[in-house]
Amino acid sequence: MQAGTVVAKGFFSIPLANLAPSTVLGFDLYLQHEGREPVLYRAKETPFTEDVRKRLLDSGVSELFVPSDQLEAYEEYISRHGPAADQERQQSSAISRDEEHLDDLLSDPDLAIDQRCSKLLGVSREVVQVALSDLGSPGLKERVQRVAELTARFLAGEPGAFSNAIRMLRTDFEIYDHCVHTSLYSIELTRALGMSVEEAAGIGRAAMVHDIGKGVLPGELLHKEGKLSDLEWAEVMSHTERGVTILREAGWDDPVCLDVCLNHHERCDGSGYPHGLVGERISLPSRIVAVTDVFDALTSAYPARPPFTGFQALWKMRQEMGKTFDGDVLETFVKSMVDPLR
Repeated sequence: MQAGTVVAKGFFSIPLANLAPSTVLGFDLYLQHEGREPVLYRAKETPFTEDVRKRLLDSGVSELFVPSDQLEAYEEYISRHGPAADQERQQSSAISRDEEHLDDLLSDPDLAIDQRCSKLLGVSREVVQVALSDLGSPGLKERVQRVAELTARFLAGEPGAFSNAIRMLRTDFEIYDHCVHTSLYSIELTRALGMSVEEAAGIGRAAMVHDIGKGVLPGELLHKEGKLSDLEWAEVMSHTERGVTILREAGWDDPVCLDVCLNHHERCDGSGYPHGLVGERISLPSRIVAVTDVFDALTSAYPARPPFTGFQALWKMRQEMGKTFDGDVLETFVKSMVDPLR
């Protein structure tokens, strides 16, 4: 992707039209007035919103400036949000035949249980991939809600569905797979805790977008081999608050989604982030997703280590991390994994 014309020393120009609303840019934006030195307009961590775009247009601004040393960040942004990426998103956001008929597929007695589980996981991945690339896609909130509700009803009404589904889960870590897995585990755990199908669907929906803030982090950071530096770790930890900003900017005002996105890394002993909440100051949905999020992370493969088995992950969570989780939630999860609900 070619950058715009070089202007003041150390900057290049970009068209306003290349900036997509409801995104965190990852590079600084500058404005230039009457040939003067460019001045900082918007820092790279600040979300670019539709209101900001409209104000710039109303002011007659069609071109902005980016520091030359941030060219790589701009090109990465364009690869994800530029015109070519937008066309790809429109194609990928189209509703597949399986998603359109998912209700009928899951209730079809002529389809084997493993086939129905495969259809459910496939549709779930499609929807989460759209969420990670274009959270503002028309109708996406309803699509995510529908998939979460159908998942909750399928697991509640079909003996062996959860056991079959988890045998099909992938181990190589990808954000969209991780969100799907966490949602599946959360729905089953919610049912095991005695909550309603509607409550399970709401928490499952939140789990599907709980890591939406990681979608704006560089891929090499998420898949880095070896220990992260303090600055890199701070960048990763920012995904919870970034995620809430992204959800709000896209009109996702569901309180459970916002809460889980922000607080799924809080820990009952106060060792979590972003606010170090303790015990029941952390909502039950966030305490549920905290457990399922860690379990899937442990049983996923990373460049630095192979995946834990389910037994190894549960042992580690119980023996080494037990005080960080809600004890009742963790024990119920262990039981549901050892003896899934029938």
